[in-house]
Amino acid sequence: MNNDRVMVRVENRRKREARVVRILERTTKRLVGRIDIQGSLFFIQSRSRSVHQNFIVSQEDRGTLRDGDLVIAEIITFPADYRPGTAKVLKVLGEAENLAAEVEAIIEEHNLPRRFPRRYPMRPNSSRRA
Repeated sequence: MNNDRVMVRVENRRKREARVVRILERTTKRLVGRIDIQGSLFFIQSRSRSVHQNFIVSQEDRGTLRDGDLVIAEIITFPADYRPGTAKVLKVLGEAENLAAEVEAIIEEHNLPRRFPRRYPMRPNSSRRA
């Protein structure tokens, strides 16, 4: 995944090719995604372009999840050797078509602040006096 720290072995110096030997540090711990139900399996499809894999939701976390729900999840295990990763659902935001759920997903996905300091004006027309 993006921004992970890895150890590599150089395969071809001229072509600048290398192979990942070991992952030292993961930077992605949470993800925002949509629930996709396929038979008895529940997957989370990440909204982020940097996360290309789907994550399986464990049986205990399925609860009232519905196909298409937006969720915030914590990554438990990362994908490895053709096995999908697993994730634990932390919060169900609601249906993907719901505007409030979409706004919450964007705030969480981009780590935006939910509150701003009081020193900023509340109305666009108000001016700060120095």
